[in-house]
Amino acid sequence: MQKIIKLFFSIVFILYTANSSFAVNEIQHIDNFDNDFIQESDNPIELNIEKNSIQDKIFEPKKDKKYSKKRIGEPTGTAFDLFRSSGYTFESGPIKNQKFRYFFHGGNLFNAKVHEDLSSNLSIAANEFQSETLFADNKTRLLWAFNFSRETNYDNNFFEKISFLFLERKINDNQVLMLGEMRTPNGIEGGSPSSSLKLVARSQIARNYGNYVSNGIRNIGKYKYLDYDIGIFDGSRFFNNNFKGYEFTGLASIKPLSKFDGKYGDLKIGGSIDVGKSENAFSVVGGHAIYNYKKLYADFEYMYANGSSGIYYGQGRSHGLYSTLGYFITPKLELLARYDFFQNLENDKVSQEYTAGLTYYFHPRVKLMLNYIYAMNDTSSEPSHKFYIGADFLSPYILDLL
Repeated sequence: MQKIIKLFFSIVFILYTANSSFAVNEIQHIDNFDNDFIQESDNPIELNIEKNSIQDKIFEPKKDKKYSKKRIGEPTGTAFDLFRSSGYTFESGPIKNQKFRYFFHGGNLFNAKVHEDLSSNLSIAANEFQSETLFADNKTRLLWAFNFSRETNYDNNFFEKISFLFLERKINDNQVLMLGEMRTPNGIEGGSPSSSLKLVARSQIARNYGNYVSNGIRNIGKYKYLDYDIGIFDGSRFFNNNFKGYEFTGLASIKPLSKFDGKYGDLKIGGSIDVGKSENAFSVVGGHAIYNYKKLYADFEYMYANGSSGIYYGQGRSHGLYSTLGYFITPKLELLARYDFFQNLENDKVSQEYTAGLTYYFHPRVKLMLNYIYAMNDTSSEPSHKFYIGADFLSPYILDLL
């Protein structure tokens, strides 16, 4: 395992200098898919937010002129004072700026089978209050969030609803260092915030191997030809079983088309690794590719696990992959399709999902999603049909819509 970690660091170092959930013993039943949709957390780190090139041109940021000269404590005339996009600025003292956000990620799931009645249930994955404090040095931030709707898996009901609580320090224009409780970068989609997901629910490898928070230290770097995300964590999950294990996560992507400044689109190719030991030893490795060009979006990610570390730890070997295609029919309406595969290599049971979706963007952080999923697996005699109606809303951007 040490050789794998050393190899990963070596690859990141070479690229940098050149360019200055659990492995289930029984495969997860498709009918419990909505339970995975509930387990969410979000992270407002702007470095992690991927944008579509077409949206960058359509949704130009608007200056909040109404609040640009306001000071904290001054009365205003709208209902959105608490969540104004410019935040509250202090002219003196240890705090330079304070921002608050409200984040919502949820929807309604309709489930249908040939010999069963149509069932429906509402799932609110994130009903979250977020805080961002920028200190006077203009380089240090304190970020925390509390998710009122998260279903708890452990006994620490209050602490498990904390989505993140960490200090972030800007090292330079390309790097930040974080310390505290945060989402771990286990794969592309497993480590992505809910607000950046293309579809309502995560892929099967993201649900099984990623989508959790832990406490540790993490370094994110964004360069012209290289992105990386490396972290060392204690192996805990949602403030549970702290300091009873360890975990190393690493993710790196090269950007070979960067020298063309978007002429041929944006391409990322890379890999990820997650190794550690808590209740059991685990290792998860993967590879990915992401491409954006004008109206087109495409991604692919594969992961293999020998024991893994999702929300719960597990043993056994498994692997899976997904591939997504997206195309903007109009400047704000995106058509999506995905193939999603997962296999338990201990018993050869397979689960497959085919998804078609439509997403309407009122703003890059305000969107409405409609997804249809045709799901098949070896534990059910007939396929399952699922319909998701989902919505994302991040509060500061409401001012851009008024």
